[in-house]
Amino acid sequence: IISTGSTMIQGVKVLQSSGMQKPICIGIHPVFAKGAEQNLLAAGAEKIVSVNTIPHHTNEIDISPAIITLLQSQ
Repeated sequence: IISTGSTMIQGVKVLQSSGMQKPICIGIHPVFAKGAEQNLLAAGAEKIVSVNTIPHHTNEIDISPAIITLLQSQ
């Protein structure tokens, strides 16, 4: 879950202090409190990708087929 982004921001800082390239951050539920997305990008994230469990412009991972399959098997 990405709410305030503070946990991911800390992760980005650790990765960058280790000399790694800008990371792509992946979140399951893109809640994004006010300013969270911008803060994460400003901290050095290359990109933010999220699952479409909550509609957001970062949604790139579609879990609809998995949910449909699960519901059909019930």
